[in-house]
Amino acid sequence: MNRSTDHIEVDLPEDMPEFLVDNVIEELQEKGLKIKIHKRIMYGTMAAIDWLIPTAIVVCIFKSYFDGFLKEAGKDHYNTLRCWLKSLADKGRLIKVHTIFANESSNKKAKNNTQSKSVSLLIQTKNHKTIKLLFDNDLNKEDWDNAIDQFLDFAIDNYETYPNDELTKAINQFDPDPKHKIIAIIDKDTKKLLFYSDRDIFHL
Repeated sequence: MNRSTDHIEVDLPEDMPEFLVDNVIEELQEKGLKIKIHKRIMYGTMAAIDWLIPTAIVVCIFKSYFDGFLKEAGKDHYNTLRCWLKSLADKGRLIKVHTIFANESSNKKAKNNTQSKSVSLLIQTKNHKTIKLLFDNDLNKEDWDNAIDQFLDFAIDNYETYPNDELTKAINQFDPDPKHKIIAIIDKDTKKLLFYSDRDIFHL
């Protein structure tokens, strides 16, 4: 996850009509904001082997947004981003995605995973770590909205107070190897975000 010239990237299914693509980004358009739209294939083997919950819609918010654009645009745009992400996540709830597993011996926990295959959110931290927020289909819109608020609050705190921020403290327990990604999920009981290394997600 490294697009130094982009602020935000939105990954969408290859066959999404252009008018829907325009609709996705129009609410977020702002002078100077660099949004990249990337269309990709979301079927067959590619979808099956990416066990890290491949989603039809992926929003990536890069370091350049928090450390560059947001400083210029101010907190007003940050609130716009919050509302936009909540709206996009809500639209994503309507997308039905089915995962194809390679064989019958696939991990049963993975098959029963309730994390959404429709939408996910990625942020790049101050020190270039990538964190992916997953949304649980068993939870409601209010829970999803609250998770987005928590995730963005963690991000802002990270950029303002690093390395003493709460997000850094939460993920410092994991292997610093950049090949490993950090996953955030919503605890079904407390509705708070929990952080895991991608190596640990199978044990959930």
